[in-house]
Amino acid sequence: MATKKTIKSTKKKILEPAVKNTKVELKEVEKNETKLGQEVRSVKIDDTKSDHQIMELQNLTKSLMETVRNMEVEKTKDHMYFETMADIKASTKALAQTQRVIPNQKEKSSHGCSSACGCESEDCCSFDLIVKEIRVTGMQIEPGDSNLGSMEVRLFVHSERAGNMIPGMFASVNLTKPAFSQGLWTTLNSKITTVRVPKNTNKSFQVKIDAKEVEHTIFENLTYLRDEHGSAEGTITLGCCCQPPDVIVPLDFSAGGIGGGKRGSIEVKISAIER
Repeated sequence: MATKKTIKSTKKKILEPAVKNTKVELKEVEKNETKLGQEVRSVKIDDTKSDHQIMELQNLTKSLMETVRNMEVEKTKDHMYFETMADIKASTKALAQTQRVIPNQKEKSSHGCSSACGCESEDCCSFDLIVKEIRVTGMQIEPGDSNLGSMEVRLFVHSERAGNMIPGMFASVNLTKPAFSQGLWTTLNSKITTVRVPKNTNKSFQVKIDAKEVEHTIFENLTYLRDEHGSAEGTITLGCCCQPPDVIVPLDFSAGGIGGGKRGSIEVKISAIER
């Protein structure tokens, strides 16, 4: 009996520390397995994040490459456009330089322009002569004048054997002036005629003005024949490369009326507009 107890006691003494050590080792193994599993899961999560970042980087790289390709395409298009435009300009210039000039066989008129097509050629330029403005410089003062304080004026202006009645055959321009100064300019811009000037030269045109200060009442016309008259002329010089000037022509009413006072005077501004 003593021997059995001794054996049990000896087994217990030998086995218990081993079992305890084994349990401790098992716990350590379990802890290590748990820790290893966590590390594995962490590695998997990190791998997933890395994969996502790699995909984003790949997409960004692809987008950048596409943008660069598009820029290269646009740059190529622009280069081709400018090259084409340069070719067109060079071809046009070469064509203009090599184009044969056909001499004008038409007889030249005395004005230096072709007589064909009413002088509508490259050898000359055209202007419309106009009455630009008119004003009173001296008011008429005659006894019994119904137009006291104003003047009703009608013009016939002509140049180069052509002209115009301004403002019309049965109309007149009503003009006034302050007591101690000249009247204000009244704008007309009425065409006289069209003239033509040879290029590289200047040409002068004589403009003649016949003016009438009109009396409108029948009694005055029948009794006195009181319309006042006057004439004047001026010269305007035009050139194809020059700004048309303004020429002021003074005109005195020197005839007509009933006498006994001032018949009045006006100024007419002549100009030109290039067609």
